[in-house]
Amino acid sequence: GQVEYHSPYIWRFSLVAFAGAGDVFHGANTLHEIRIKPAGGIGVRYKLFKDRRMNLRLDLAAGKENHGVYLAILEAF
Repeated sequence: GQVEYHSPYIWRFSLVAFAGAGDVFHGANTLHEIRIKPAGGIGVRYKLFKDRRMNLRLDLAAGKENHGVYLAILEAF
């Protein structure tokens, strides 16, 4: 699962905070092996066009075993 909060836009910029948790499993016989992994981060959005929902995203994110800086266009979902 994942939750995300977008602040209201100021000019074309918005701040974001997000958190999530989950795991991947290969079948019903491995359900007992699930280890939920938390992750979260913060980011900045820049709205590329006033009339379209297309953002340039810059995020700082961290999980239990890794972390990173991500730059992308569009939204994660």
